[in-house]
Amino acid sequence: MGGYSHGRAMALRIFFLGLLAPTVFAVSCYYPSGAPSKDVPCYDDGDTSPCCAEHAMCLTNGLCLSRHQPYGLSRGSCTESGDNWGGRCSPLCKNAQLHSGVAIAYMNGTDTSAKYCCNAVAVKNNELGCSTVNKTYQEPFMIESYGELIFGVAALSGYTNTSTNGSITATNNTADTTADDGDDGTKIAIGVGVGVPLGVISLLAIGWALWERRKRKRAALSAAQTPVWLSNGGYSNHTQNTNSQYTGELTASPPKPAELSSNSPR
Repeated sequence: MGGYSHGRAMALRIFFLGLLAPTVFAVSCYYPSGAPSKDVPCYDDGDTSPCCAEHAMCLTNGLCLSRHQPYGLSRGSCTESGDNWGGRCSPLCKNAQLHSGVAIAYMNGTDTSAKYCCNAVAVKNNELGCSTVNKTYQEPFMIESYGELIFGVAALSGYTNTSTNGSITATNNTADTTADDGDDGTKIAIGVGVGVPLGVISLLAIGWALWERRKRKRAALSAAQTPVWLSNGGYSNHTQNTNSQYTGELTASPPKPAELSSNSPR
């Protein structure tokens, strides 16, 4: 009888541990305020990790890249929140939106001198500037590194970099589909302004710098009455502060794409 009771107790213990396991070992993501997000971690090595939306792509600089036009950057969430936010989680625009992710909008400059704004770019008196966020002026900033794509997570969860020649394989298909970028190295063009057709994952540079400059110049010459909020597909529901000291229409065209390595850090 004692053996039966002991066995039953062990079975119940294992059953309840099985129920608790997903809760105990699941890694959650949080916005700076501590509010939970539905993003997914970009790393699964146990250290603090940035998080991006499932339909966005993780970058090693802690930011997220939308796979929808205009292929914008954003700051997602993190596996830590509040004062513990740090490590590989990007500090950029951390305080611009405490309860959500935030778009990182391109303002002006070239590949090596591009400047960005948190949430929005606007025009006043034919001059570009960052709009105010929570009634506070936001200084434009530069991104030190565009980062490298992280394969195997978020929008690239079904893809891995399987060779040293820039070849990328879709592992979620019955038959593997491989696309080579034609380079003998591992560099592929990505970043702001490069589309990523996930069907083939052929990451190619788009020559559009002159078009972008002409379009931006025309936008700067015609001021409107309300600020334009630039966001990507991952974070389009930001609170819009209409008290911005800059107003005007501006398209979200980013600078010429940078050359990035396709090696996964995972």
